[in-house]
Amino acid sequence: MKRNTMLLFILLSFSSIAQERADHSKEENTPKNEIGINTIPLIKIAIGQERIIHNRYNLSYKRVLNDRSALRFSFVLDHFKPAVEPATFLNDTIFQSPNNSLITEKEFRSEYFKPHLNIGYERRFGKKKLGFFYGADLIAGYYHKRSYKENYNLKSDTTSTGSTFWYFDDILPSYTTQGRSEVIFAGLHSFFGARYPITKRMMITAQVGFDTVLSRDKITVIKNNVESTRTVNSFDFSSPGILSDVSIVYRF
Repeated sequence: MKRNTMLLFILLSFSSIAQERADHSKEENTPKNEIGINTIPLIKIAIGQERIIHNRYNLSYKRVLNDRSALRFSFVLDHFKPAVEPATFLNDTIFQSPNNSLITEKEFRSEYFKPHLNIGYERRFGKKKLGFFYGADLIAGYYHKRSYKENYNLKSDTTSTGSTFWYFDDILPSYTTQGRSEVIFAGLHSFFGARYPITKRMMITAQVGFDTVLSRDKITVIKNNVESTRTVNSFDFSSPGILSDVSIVYRF
């Protein structure tokens, strides 16, 4: 009986050691580094979007700690373009000048870039090839943007059908207002995503997420050659889109 017990103990010990070696060998063979690039901007171009208001460029690096976790480092560059100008009078301010002509005030916003750094942690789970991950990144960045308002004389033209068509006659630069914003922000980006290997070294990932951000906005306005400055602090919840990141990833 004692011999059988001793034999069983030895067999279990060897089995445990073999399993530990197999797990260690598997962990050593798992690539520890992952570099990815977001393909969403390319997808938007491929499907023929004529007017892209927001593009997110993202270069990421992940250091795999084990099969269940990884550290994340990303450089993200958001590119914003102003929306298509609305039709005349829609959201415009219209008033009458001293000489009884009509004047409209239009606001124009320039495109701008919003860079930020993300540093975070992700947990991984899943079976076979399809895997999932979730976690959060700390984010911090700075950007600036400009806008200006211009007043235009409005004139009307009556067509043969009797309808009236309004158009801009000329600009009145003396009424121009210029604005500038300098924004520092920091916060938390929460995410959930999926991973699928294409080859041993390549895989594709997709993720969704939302941001919780505290911003400090220094706003400078120049109107009639008079400059004024104010600071606005804000706390916002936002999302970069339903699907903000679809990346091709190389593992090594």
